[in-house]
Amino acid sequence: MRVLYDRESDTLTITLREDRIKESDEVRPGVIADFGYDGSVVRFEILDASKVVENTREMQFALAEWPDPKQDGMQPKLTFKYDREADILHIDKCPPYPAQESEELLWNDVGGRVDRQ
Repeated sequence: MRVLYDRESDTLTITLREDRIKESDEVRPGVIADFGYDGSVVRFEILDASKVVENTREMQFALAEWPDPKQDGMQPKLTFKYDREADILHIDKCPPYPAQESEELLWNDVGGRVDRQ
């Protein structure tokens, strides 16, 4: 899956899979669904996206919880947030909180937040 915001055309495109487009329908004003030859949705296009999307310079996405065979219950969700201005991708299991400290990890340009308590 891929999400692309084109500032010049003010269009947000959400591509679910790479496939040829057979037809496109405007399913609601400003929302176009593109369908493949198998009849299923390939991508969505949102026109005038800056009027609809809260912040076109930021995207958050969370993976659904999945079972862990080693534990009872579910894994915590991961949240991905890309800060385009700072060119930083944040991957979190929980929101940041004051007791956390930031430190650089072994890899270049990779940091982490840790709780020393």
